[in-house]
Amino acid sequence: AAAAAAAAAAPLFPSAPSAPAAPSGRNATALPAAPQHKPQQPPASRPAAPPRPPSPAEREMERWCVICNDDAVLWCNDCDGDAYCRRCFREGHRDEDMRAHKTVPIRR
Repeated sequence: AAAAAAAAAAPLFPSAPSAPAAPSGRNATALPAAPQHKPQQPPASRPAAPPRPPSPAEREMERWCVICNDDAVLWCNDCDGDAYCRRCFREGHRDEDMRAHKTVPIRR
């Protein structure tokens, strides 16, 4: 019975720190003082810059075939608007499910 009482009194995790001692004296039940300063304000975030317009070179690259980089003649709406030259579109859209893709001609 004494061994069981000693085991119950022993801490479950002996390496864990023990509980801090209870405060004593006149302010034993008082809460810590409230801060006397204002909290710092986070720096104001700058609004995101508007996207810059594409350069002429970037606009020209949008009109290159996504497969061979030749001049594209159409955009395929069902292929996320990818640009294709005639040959690559014809070769890449041979399957039955690809033949019904809607396209938009590229005007130069």
